Amino acid sequence: MEPSSDPIVLGLHLEPERPLPELLTRVGLVAGDLRGRRALVTGGARGIGAATAEALTALGAQVVVFDRLPVDALAARVAAAGGHLSGVEVDLSDAAATRAATLALLAAEGAVDLFVHSPAFVALGPVVQLPFEDWRRSFTTNLDSALVITQAVLPGMLANRRGAITYLLSAEGTPLNSGYGASKAALRSMLQSLSAELGPQSPVHVFGFAPGVVDTPLVRELVPKLAAMVGAPVEAMFAQLAQNPGYPGLVPADHVGAALAAHLVHAHELHGQVADSFSVLRRFGVAPLVAAPAAPPPNVVMPDAESDRVVAQMMTELRTIADTNHNLELRIERRTHELRQERARSEALLHALLPLPIVPRLREGEVIADLLPEASVLFADMRGFTPLAARLSPRVLLTTLTQLFGAFDALADEHHVEKIKTIGDCYMAATGLFAGRARPIDDLLRFALAMQRALAEVPYPEPGGRWALRIGVHTGPAVAGVIGNRRTLYDLWGDTVNIASRMESHGLPDRVQVTDAVKAAASPDFQWEERPGVLVKGLGEMRTWLLVG
Repeated sequence: MEPSSDPIVLGLHLEPERPLPELLTRVGLVAGDLRGRRALVTGGARGIGAATAEALTALGAQVVVFDRLPVDALAARVAAAGGHLSGVEVDLSDAAATRAATLALLAAEGAVDLFVHSPAFVALGPVVQLPFEDWRRSFTTNLDSALVITQAVLPGMLANRRGAITYLLSAEGTPLNSGYGASKAALRSMLQSLSAELGPQSPVHVFGFAPGVVDTPLVRELVPKLAAMVGAPVEAMFAQLAQNPGYPGLVPADHVGAALAAHLVHAHELHGQVADSFSVLRRFGVAPLVAAPAAPPPNVVMPDAESDRVVAQMMTELRTIADTNHNLELRIERRTHELRQERARSEALLHALLPLPIVPRLREGEVIADLLPEASVLFADMRGFTPLAARLSPRVLLTTLTQLFGAFDALADEHHVEKIKTIGDCYMAATGLFAGRARPIDDLLRFALAMQRALAEVPYPEPGGRWALRIGVHTGPAVAGVIGNRRTLYDLWGDTVNIASRMESHGLPDRVQVTDAVKAAASPDFQWEERPGVLVKGLGEMRTWLLVG
């Protein structure tokens, strides 16, 4: 994210830039990286959330913390350093209260640019003995609150075309920790779904963050309980759990906060991925060890083999969160990102070939065959283009057609007109194919006038020549559908199409010729010149009208 130079952004008062703490400078951050951003940090009263909140304020963000604990001490530290942080006391296990607090924040302060989800409710115990209330609270606190807040803040991010969302993840499937691990697994699945829904070109970037085993008050509270459950000495449990890459023990919370802040600044590089603390901390030499060899288990006698197995499995799971992220997982994520990009390119090509409302219907396997009661069809053709094409080289011919049709395509998008196809130098377009426009015939007529004006911007390929465009329009019932299995084409059929083609072929250069039906359907704003007695092939004598303006 680029720092803003505007004095006021989204109603925020921009604090003057101040020197960064040394730790943030060491991980490659620059003062003002998040200046003018508003961040929401859940579970930010202590631990990783608090360290992240402090880092974000140092980078210029204005931070709001949601937590059931007060943030007075944290806010005082931030204020003393020249930053801005406020707290909202809310129980994140209460979805209704969380939603109400988020909506109140948005109503009072405006959109949120950064959302960091870091609450943690952990209930230890075997699956068969875990109280259902604790299981549910693991999900309501760790997972449901993420969904509620994301649903509230994401529309504003998309409207402002900027934002980043990150969910803190953890080890999954560890013994005696089923509720917490299961909720984090679901959170990982949700972020993958959300990032795929937004797509690789989204201005809002969603990623997961695996912090490692961090020195937080919660960890200090839980490890003695876990040690008692498995019958192991507390220090032995700490030694076995705290084997982080590059660290001899628990990772300091401020190191994790700095790493997460660095990822948020570069969130556009992480969409759909799971980042971790150690890639940043190793790269910039913050981790005290260059590498982290697998530490041998301490020489502690466990009371039984089951306790030894439980601790060993937890140690393996927690180490895997970071180590795997640097090999197999990142390669999978990278390949997934490449596949999303390929899909986006395929989608873009499909949307270039077919009208936008048709694509999802076709993807669902629907046969596209629609009866349109009021379709308006336009044909446009260049006078004298066939002999001109015979005189031009292939490169000049294609360049000329690309300039002409490119100009017409841009005008079609501007006037809510669907381009149907080109046949040689003939251009076919239509309106009234899909709901949404009050008077689609008016869109088509304005498009026709704009086509005539656009010719002046396209150079004629021979000296002394000029473009002369005949345009014909008719409106009435038609059939529309998709034909072909290999080169799919959306097309129109029926008398309306044939009559529109006749209006063009029997028209005049530099003029737009229409039928009585078009004049009757158009708004009174248009001006007409009557052209009676036109002999139309297959239709006989007709009264037609020339569009004046």
